[in-house]
Amino acid sequence: MSLASKDDLRLMSEIWYAKRAIFAWADAGRPIDLMVNLHNTETNEYMETNAIDGAAQARMQRFFQLLSARSSFDLSKPLAVVTTPATSTNALYAQKKVPVVLMEQRIARGTKLGRAATIEDRKAFGAELVRCMAEAAQPTP
Repeated sequence: MSLASKDDLRLMSEIWYAKRAIFAWADAGRPIDLMVNLHNTETNEYMETNAIDGAAQARMQRFFQLLSARSSFDLSKPLAVVTTPATSTNALYAQKKVPVVLMEQRIARGTKLGRAATIEDRKAFGAELVRCMAEAAQPTP
């Protein structure tokens, strides 16, 4: 298992243990169809991935389109496939072929809502996020 250093365990134990669980799942031969690494940023909303295989990219593109159409997610640029080595959770693709998409969500006023998101908006977004992930992970009809 290729985990981060002991310093990483000490400084970011929640990330270290999450990565350890993901590695154990993948090493046991269990597939992960789509993983989202959700962050927030001030002014932009976007998604990027290191996954380069066609099936993973198709799932992510479906997810991107579904979330754009059904939620307050207000994308500032198309889904980006980044081929440079990742230092974020996107590195899980290179390490274990886990199709991870880094998703940055705006915390400032958004154009779809016309205002800053409320707690109720975020709860509605979370429910739609899960529905879109589930639908995107299903085989294409």
